[in-house]
Amino acid sequence: MNPNIREYINSLLFDRNLVSLMSLHPDNPRYTAFTIVNNSKNDPLTSVEVNRNLWTAGNILIKIDVITGNASGLPPSIDPKLLIVHPSKIFRYLSYTRKVTNPLFSSRRHSYSASFNDLISIPFYPENGGGIPLEQWNIANQSMSRTFNFTLQNADVVIDQVVSYRTTYVNTTNFNLTAGVDIGTAVRLGGSFGGSTSRTSEQTQTTTVKSTRTSQSLGSATFYFSDPVVTGQPGVRQDSYDNGPYTLAGVYTVTTGTVRMSLVPKPIR
Repeated sequence: MNPNIREYINSLLFDRNLVSLMSLHPDNPRYTAFTIVNNSKNDPLTSVEVNRNLWTAGNILIKIDVITGNASGLPPSIDPKLLIVHPSKIFRYLSYTRKVTNPLFSSRRHSYSASFNDLISIPFYPENGGGIPLEQWNIANQSMSRTFNFTLQNADVVIDQVVSYRTTYVNTTNFNLTAGVDIGTAVRLGGSFGGSTSRTSEQTQTTTVKSTRTSQSLGSATFYFSDPVVTGQPGVRQDSYDNGPYTLAGVYTVTTGTVRMSLVPKPIR
């Protein structure tokens, strides 16, 4: 296995119900109609500019706690990741309304508005497509599964939040890898991550992570070492609207119900 390879959180797709959760805290950006003064008879803004300005100022903070169980019975490994993103990077209004007042004068007012019914989710590729790096798998000493717990973080009093995670451990007597490969630092490559493995029984356990009093849970999802990298099914593509194009050609994904995510092995940057 190549020690210079790590898995990265490659893509995230947020459900529109995130918008409702964002509205529960006053510091989060939210939809807003807006007006600009411009002499042009035509639309003076691009669709990207309109989509960004249809949100109030600010970003949202998504916390991802990557939880991996330890075979020794010690507390799980928790690797927190923070994602700061503007809503226009994860959502797009397919259409909007532009109304022009003072059309016969130089000080034309262009007023923009949109409907929630026209809002769609768009794939987000962290770090401009570079992804968020994860620790290397250590399946000899840790679980063959990783649980990703997502939270919409709000500025407030810090608390301990109880979350669930799944564990399943390798049966090393039946684990089949190429001779010479260190089972402790395996890397998922090729068409599947772990190939054929024998697991012990899966368990659901709990631990605590740091959160804030008014933060909103976005659920959790679990990847297994034996999950495929690619499925052979058509993927989704983000066009040049944002930081694309990046193509997900049948990459395997899991979902929390609010967030759909994919992992992809890449060289360490």
